[in-house]
Amino acid sequence: LSEFNITPLAMQPPQQCMIYVHDAGASLPTRYDPPQWLHNQYAVELWLQRTLELPRWRAHMSTSPANADLVVVKSNFSLWCFIKKQRLLRRTWGALIHNSTLWPNGIKAAGSTTPKFVAAQYGNCQPWLDASGKPGDAILLRDLYDKPRDRRTSVVTPFVVSKPPWLVGDGAGPPLLPWAERKLLFIAGHVPKLTISVTRYLIWRQVRNAPGVTTLSHSLNCTVGTFSLCKTPPSVLHSLSNEQLMELVKEKCRQSCCVGAPSEAFCDQTKRRNSCCIGGMARHARKEANLKALRGQCMRHKQLHVDYAAEAADMSRDTRRVPHAEYLRLALAHRFCLVAPGDYPSTHKITESMAIGGAGGCVPVFVIPSAHGPSSRISVEWMLPYTRWHDYCKTGFIVTERDVHTKMHTILELLGNVSDAQARDKQEALRSVRDAFVFRDSARSPPSASDYILGEACAAARRMRQSQRDSANALPIDAPCVLRP
Repeated sequence: LSEFNITPLAMQPPQQCMIYVHDAGASLPTRYDPPQWLHNQYAVELWLQRTLELPRWRAHMSTSPANADLVVVKSNFSLWCFIKKQRLLRRTWGALIHNSTLWPNGIKAAGSTTPKFVAAQYGNCQPWLDASGKPGDAILLRDLYDKPRDRRTSVVTPFVVSKPPWLVGDGAGPPLLPWAERKLLFIAGHVPKLTISVTRYLIWRQVRNAPGVTTLSHSLNCTVGTFSLCKTPPSVLHSLSNEQLMELVKEKCRQSCCVGAPSEAFCDQTKRRNSCCIGGMARHARKEANLKALRGQCMRHKQLHVDYAAEAADMSRDTRRVPHAEYLRLALAHRFCLVAPGDYPSTHKITESMAIGGAGGCVPVFVIPSAHGPSSRISVEWMLPYTRWHDYCKTGFIVTERDVHTKMHTILELLGNVSDAQARDKQEALRSVRDAFVFRDSARSPPSASDYILGEACAAARRMRQSQRDSANALPIDAPCVLRP
């Protein structure tokens, strides 16, 4: 292995190792690929494959797994999961783990073979959960991991951010506003249903009319506003037939989910996708079952005391889908961007905010779920990339999910007190690490995210072969970058 002493403020090339590429063999015609798949946030596998074809990695190729430091499995697990080809995914995984070239003595003797790097970032149908198990020498590329024991065998990946060129370091970006002229905080993105996660909604509710704050979501009125239906008196709902009840729900979804639609075609698509946007309700179900499902969905809204009358106009105002260029312009016009968990703890915005900050835009403020680790420390390595070498205190701020639920106004005051000098230091640090968070595949370009991901896999293989324990990376609760309202 080639070792490099990587520091967050003086980026050096990612470490490299001897790699054997094993083609898992299965493929689909390109007509199955979603449009612009290369730029999809889950297309990390494709970028890794393209990067391994570059001269800087071809020089490190081995012709035999026995002579390699790392075996990279070439496949498309995330793509197949994304397009719902689970049968192909499971079949390919089952054939892979019975491959005698990779595991001559079977996967039970995996500890004596070269570590295998398997990229399966899209976690909704990870093959080892559905097939014959996960070999002990497999290093998994994931968007996060759930259990501390998975730290040794996991590489947390950045999501794909690959355009526009200026955002990924290819060319000059748009003019930047001086720090003092920028608005304070930018909050944008999908707001989940409250039965999935309450965090983004609770943040929005507190700051939606705060000075210097921009709130933007393409889904808020659909995922939350639809449930103003919960205010309908139970006697009225019980008086309806099942068909009338389902029509009422359908019409409410249509009204709410088309707010902010950029076109009639998009609105029609949204209507079809949300023809029944209240989970558990179905036309073929009995009326009593549908009413029970509605009550269950409404319970979370009642627990949070959602005030539809007071919030409806603001929901409609903030529910809009803007072009990507306009979204980036807004991010560049703010001092800070809040990065909060959505449907899942890990989010594309983690990577995107590092790229935007590296281009001179907003400094990221990461919301970390509070349940991981002791109360005196904040565990970040399970959901943030590169914590083996990167100190996120250098490039942003951290706040706990528990605090943003109720203390956003105090957090705004703390952010307002950040000095120009502190901001410059963080933007300079962001600029220095941007290459590790953006995706480029030109042989003429410096190493980018896919190179650093392969470097992390090489480091994990070295630790595995030397039986080294991977130490946890947790921030003290009183670290300077942790906002404590």
